[in-house]
Amino acid sequence: GAARALLGIMAGRDKIISHVRVMDANGAQLASFEVESTNSTAWGTTGGLHQKHAEEIALRLKG
Repeated sequence: GAARALLGIMAGRDKIISHVRVMDANGAQLASFEVESTNSTAWGTTGGLHQKHAEEIALRLKG
């Protein structure tokens, strides 16, 4: 019934995976890495996940 439908909507998690390549002005690859960010439950916001993912990429770029 309704309880099952609600639990189905709130089940699972969101995930973003980015494959990042850093190139120099001549097009030579300087570095590459993968960043994976997740929300452990559906209670988080998509915007919050996007922000978290951007911050994780920035941290990797800063070294």
